[in-house]
Amino acid sequence: MQEQALHILPVGVAIVDRHYDIQAINPAARRFFSIHNMALGEDLVHLAGGVPSTLLRRAIDAAFREDVTTTLAEMTIEQVDPTQPHTFQLTILPQQGEGAPGPVETAIVLVQEVTALVEERQTLQQEVQWTSKELEHLRHDAAEELACERAQAQSQLEQIQGEADAEKQRREELIRGLVETNRRLLEANQELTSTSEELQTTNEELVVNMEEAQASVEEVETLNEELQRSTRSYRLRSRNCTPPMRICRPAVWNCGSWRTLPSRSRRGWRGSSRVCRMRCWS
Repeated sequence: MQEQALHILPVGVAIVDRHYDIQAINPAARRFFSIHNMALGEDLVHLAGGVPSTLLRRAIDAAFREDVTTTLAEMTIEQVDPTQPHTFQLTILPQQGEGAPGPVETAIVLVQEVTALVEERQTLQQEVQWTSKELEHLRHDAAEELACERAQAQSQLEQIQGEADAEKQRREELIRGLVETNRRLLEANQELTSTSEELQTTNEELVVNMEEAQASVEEVETLNEELQRSTRSYRLRSRNCTPPMRICRPAVWNCGSWRTLPSRSRRGWRGSSRVCRMRCWS
C-alpha cells in the first residue's frame, strides 16, 4: 500500500535510514537521482547523480541528529533530460517511528521539480531588469529634462530679477524725485507763508494808514469848516470896518499891484471869480 502511494506521487520520494541506505523510492526520485535499478538497501549519497554528496549527507545528518527539516538550494540537473535542463529542490524531513515519540529512525528525501517556478522567476527577473533599465532611461531623460527646465527657469528668474532690479532702481529714482519735489513744495509753501504774513502786515499797515488818512481828512474838513467860518467872520468885519473892496476883473486889472501877489492868488483869479485879496481902491 505504501509502495503504491509512492508510485502515484508526482514528486520524488526516497526513504533512508541513519546509514543513508534506501528503504523505499518511487520512479520520480529514481529519474531525478539517475538510479536505474531497484537500489533498495544501497547508499543514496553515493548513488545520487548530479547532487553534491557533501550537502546531501549534511542535510540527512541534521534530520537525524537535530530532528529538523532541511531544504537544499535549487539544483539544475541535465541528466534527467539532456535536451533541456531541469531544476529540482530537495527537502529532508525527519520521520519518527510508530507509537510514542522517540528518536528519528528514517528520513524522507523529498524531490520537487521547480523548473517552471525558476523559469517564471527568471522571466520576472528579466522583466524587472528591463523595467529597471527603462526606469533608468526614464530617470536619465527626466533628469535631462529637469536640468533643461531648471536652466530655463534660472534664466527666466535672472531675467525677472534684472527687471525687478531695474524697476526698483526706477522707483527709487521716482521716490528721490518726489522727495525733491516735496522739499521744493515745502520751501515754496514756507515762502508763500512768509509772503502772506508780510502781505498781512502790509495790509494792516495800509489799514492803519487809511485810518490815519481818514482821520487827517476829517481833521482837514474840520479845519476847512473852521476856515470857512473864519472867512465869513472876516468878511463881515471887513464890510463893517473898511471901505468896500473892488472886484478885480481882467479888463480893469491895472492897478499894478498884481505882480506882488502870491501865485495862489493868481491861480485863484484865473480859474475862478474870487475876490482879489489885494485892496484896489478907486
